[in-house]
Amino acid sequence: MLRELRICNFALIAELGVQFGPGFNVLTGETGAGKSIIVDALAFLLGTRAQNEQLRSGANEAAVEGSFDPPPSPEFRALMEQAGLSQESDQFLILKRHLLRDGRNKAYVNGSFVPLSTLRALGDHLADIQGQHQGHSLLEPARQLELLDAYAGHRERTAWLRDRYQRVQKIRKELGQSRVDGGDMGKRLEFLNFQRSEIEAAQLRPGEEEEILQERILLANAEKLFQHSEMILNQICREPGAAADSISSAIASLRGGMEIDPRLSPSLEALQSAKIYLEEAASCLKSYQGKIDFDPARLEELELRLSTIAKLKRKYGGSLSEVLASYEEVLRKIEEIEGWAERRAQLSTELDGLLEEMAELVQKISQARKEAAHSMEEEVQRELRQLGMPQAIFQIGIWQSEDPEGELAVSGERYRISPQGIDEIGFLFSSNSGEPLKPLSKIISGGELSRATLALKTVLAALDEIPTLILDEVDVGISGSMAEVIGQKVASIGGQRQVICITHLAQIAAFGDSHFHVQKQQQGTRTLAKLRRLRESERVNEIARMLGGKGVSETPLAHAREILSSATGWKRMRNASFTAS
Repeated sequence: MLRELRICNFALIAELGVQFGPGFNVLTGETGAGKSIIVDALAFLLGTRAQNEQLRSGANEAAVEGSFDPPPSPEFRALMEQAGLSQESDQFLILKRHLLRDGRNKAYVNGSFVPLSTLRALGDHLADIQGQHQGHSLLEPARQLELLDAYAGHRERTAWLRDRYQRVQKIRKELGQSRVDGGDMGKRLEFLNFQRSEIEAAQLRPGEEEEILQERILLANAEKLFQHSEMILNQICREPGAAADSISSAIASLRGGMEIDPRLSPSLEALQSAKIYLEEAASCLKSYQGKIDFDPARLEELELRLSTIAKLKRKYGGSLSEVLASYEEVLRKIEEIEGWAERRAQLSTELDGLLEEMAELVQKISQARKEAAHSMEEEVQRELRQLGMPQAIFQIGIWQSEDPEGELAVSGERYRISPQGIDEIGFLFSSNSGEPLKPLSKIISGGELSRATLALKTVLAALDEIPTLILDEVDVGISGSMAEVIGQKVASIGGQRQVICITHLAQIAAFGDSHFHVQKQQQGTRTLAKLRRLRESERVNEIARMLGGKGVSETPLAHAREILSSATGWKRMRNASFTAS
């Protein structure tokens, strides 16, 4: 339900904040005071098309903000998830919309910027606005079908149908895509097999390129490495005066010195260690020389291998690891294409099974709708009689349109299926016997449309999942004798869901659970709309004003008290009846 509404610089409203309660909230005031502006502001918040005149004169920006109890419906939660929006269960849902002077809009949900389409989709689940200034959702066939299904009580069936319909569409899309690609599939498979063969023929190994590069360096520099080692061996032990000979001579001399001074012993030991290290170095160099590979054929082989790797890298990636990854991807694609025939057969079998199940289900749903329609017609006509339209006729037309190319076969005929099945419906109405039935959208009389709408809302009050109903001047065309009945009907709806109603009739306003008064005020050269909640004592005066009372005459005040007392007594009896049931 709508908890709070805040409006800034919208039409005649400079700044306004109002907290609505559960049940029946009634707005009253003089004609032209701005009551409908509040409904227009709420409609603006919920995503209706903005108009330049909604921006208050002299202001650069209008803003409307509302806090709601988030509805528990799965469809609403799915919309929030699709939009990437979060909603804590213990927090209000906050909607906000701005209208700038240049005509641009900004919309927010829980502080996150959203497209206007998202705001509109969420708004459709938050409030249903019925009035002189807003379109009637009850005139839309899709909404009529939704409400008939709610009345029929087969939500599980229709939910199952929607789920299968979505699966059918996914399968058909996948099969359709395969037909588009089917002509190229053979060529694709041929090319992929060529790529696989080309990479497999190379017999690549991870890290192979680094190993080859290192080996190529050694082979290319074999002569140079041999010469370096030969030169060092000569310096160590082969040439006259080589290091080994010099150390041996030094050791002999040092031994002679030790005979005189034993303190030379550490030096002798160091020279002896050096001689050992030189001999080991010479031995290692001789072994190294024996292993140097002078193999031009091997070097050429390595160059050819690097050339092959470079070619594959140019075609499949910038590194050997990327080439190997491309190979794995090629294998995956080959497997996918080769497995498509089996996949297509599986999908076709699943599709046939789904369509067969759906054909059986849509027949059951159609039959349930027809039975529910008959019962609903009787209830609505009973409500219309209570609303002073004894000759009115209400019918629900249900029909199916055959389509030779439709995917669903039912009783030998073919139909194009939708998420709601194969049925099309229309709410039909005639105000007097002998007049032809017409769709609700063709009703010209505002009073007749208001009463037809109220009758439907009364019957469907407990079934409609939209938590808030906005009734803008539901009393248009209603005579005083029916006003009390209208008030009782609206109050009854308020027992099931939140209602916000604008009215000019005292008999309707008396049934309100919360009463708000709207009036114009002159501030300098500007006219502003103000709203405040009335205390019980103030309600008496407002009801008396609506009855036509002027001044402080006791007669209209007494009449107002009587009307309020009667409405309070009726609501007390209704609440007792609800409690007992």
